[in-house]
Amino acid sequence: MKRLSLLFPFICILLVGCGLQTEPALFNPYAPETFQRYTTDVPDDFAGLANPLHGDEAAIAAGAALYAEQCAVCHGDQGLGDGSAAGVGAEPVSPLAWSDLLLGDDYLFWRITEGGGEFGSSMPAYPYFTEQQRWGLVAYISSLGTQSAVDAGIAHMREVLTPYVTDGAVIQQDADTFLTVFSALLSYQRTQTSLHIGTMLDIETAALDDLITLNVITPDQLEAYYIVSQTMAETKN
Repeated sequence: MKRLSLLFPFICILLVGCGLQTEPALFNPYAPETFQRYTTDVPDDFAGLANPLHGDEAAIAAGAALYAEQCAVCHGDQGLGDGSAAGVGAEPVSPLAWSDLLLGDDYLFWRITEGGGEFGSSMPAYPYFTEQQRWGLVAYISSLGTQSAVDAGIAHMREVLTPYVTDGAVIQQDADTFLTVFSALLSYQRTQTSLHIGTMLDIETAALDDLITLNVITPDQLEAYYIVSQTMAETKN
């Protein structure tokens, strides 16, 4: 497993060079397979783990170097899911710069350690990285959540919603409301300096409750948001 994971970026580059790259599908955190993956409980061995290197500049720099070596080929230099090998596999590559805002550090540490095999994902496992290296990667990925990454996430989800509206699965008004709430959600998460723990469902629920309490969004907007996200989670598109 170690040897295969080490070679993974180079295998991807070779496949791209041989013309085997396809147009990557749009990543959608609410698509059935991804939603199931992002809302699966973090295993007991990882659940609740807090990043001991959170905000550590030296760890972030080390994580950046490791990311460039092992992750950027798929996830992209800026974490926008647009690496040169993003179209090699059948699954869309997650744009970590903004999708990470919806995931806990314990979840990311788990996925980096064990990979995506149990979900049928081509994400390799990196258990041979030291704990410090893996937490450094988590720290670096967290640092990618800038305002420009949030803006990219909103534009991305607007594109994701287009076929649902075209097919009549979602009405335009609800799609617009979803984007309003999603924008508020990402922007809120970007400003939170506390450690993020748990699955997308854990973090999303807590953040949306806060946004209701702060009067940033209304209950009606939240209801429309849940309707649209549930529609995407149940619809192959």
